[in-house]
Amino acid sequence: MSTDTVGIGGFGEPDINYGPRLLTATLVLTVAAFLSVTARMWVRKIMIKSVGWDDYFICGATLLSLISEALTIADVSYGAGRHATYLTDVPKHSYGLYLNFISQPFFLVAVVLVKVSIGLFLLRLTPSQFFHRFIWGMIGFMAMYTSVALITILTQCRPMNFLWDATGTVKADCFSPLGLRACAYFNATCGIFADFVFALLPIPMLWNVKINMRVKMALFCILGLGLFATAACIVKVVYLSSYGSHGDFLWDSVNITIWTSCELNVGIFAASIATLKPLFRATFAGTTFGSGGYINSKDKSQDKNGFVKHISNSRGTSKIGGGTPSKDDGFEMYGSVITASGKRGRIDIDNESEESILPLQNPGIMKTTQVNVSVNETRMNRGDYGDEKV
Repeated sequence: MSTDTVGIGGFGEPDINYGPRLLTATLVLTVAAFLSVTARMWVRKIMIKSVGWDDYFICGATLLSLISEALTIADVSYGAGRHATYLTDVPKHSYGLYLNFISQPFFLVAVVLVKVSIGLFLLRLTPSQFFHRFIWGMIGFMAMYTSVALITILTQCRPMNFLWDATGTVKADCFSPLGLRACAYFNATCGIFADFVFALLPIPMLWNVKINMRVKMALFCILGLGLFATAACIVKVVYLSSYGSHGDFLWDSVNITIWTSCELNVGIFAASIATLKPLFRATFAGTTFGSGGYINSKDKSQDKNGFVKHISNSRGTSKIGGGTPSKDDGFEMYGSVITASGKRGRIDIDNESEESILPLQNPGIMKTTQVNVSVNETRMNRGDYGDEKV
């Protein structure tokens, strides 16, 4: 920001107020994200009683999204969406610039928290050490570039109040506009890369896993919403090129704020919708859509999440397909019931969990029993397009 341009932005342009447009777009996105996270936490906390780190991170992102939206609402009342030349109340204009500035760190951190939550979500789906290392590497990469961007925002000018001075009287030593723009492009490019990776990573992770194809494709589509967040970030980069070039910050920030909110809240929504499977089961129980779904957990033939156990009463036999989940997550990965008959003993293994379909990772003593296995394909529930714990 330079002192010779503040207050003249939009000179000769009509006095158009895009504040209502800004409020409508960001409010709709924020409310949708908030409702999806509320439903997610209801499922995790109340229905399956299993809350993970991915939930905590997505809640943190949602809290920052709500704070950012509150700042945006206040900013509109102080001039956001109007040309600077028409903001003749200088103290009010200055406060609008201040609100615009302090909202930036909240948006920045919230966006990366969503990506971290999705990364932790994906860690649940694979025991592969390669993918675990790759995902943790991506999380470290995101922490690095976000820290650089945050430090740049907070140290770009000394004194910092130059950034929201609408009088043009404050002098400051600031980073060059070219350097600031380069930093913004670098951060946006890294964000686009991370969005793209996490949207497509489930394909190689799950393609060879033996899960019902319909469930697999539904999961791909849900996580593919991340590609829309990627597109939103790309659009935001386009608007960054002209941001503040004529001192019209509150006008120029409208589209950037809308698309940043879109990137953030669509990411929150996509990360949450994949966890709502038990809610759909409960909602559509007894219908064709939800047949065989979430059932009263007081039934002794069901596990604590309310899913029917597949247990044979005959001596020496068991069915892999029910039972109490090892981590209570209930992520239904198979579309078949496997009946195993052994020489002695009985097992009850849950394939409702994503962990149960993959090789055991914990060290310990293994007892091997020879079994004969027969597979009977069963119809997956029409409601199986989400994940109860992931």
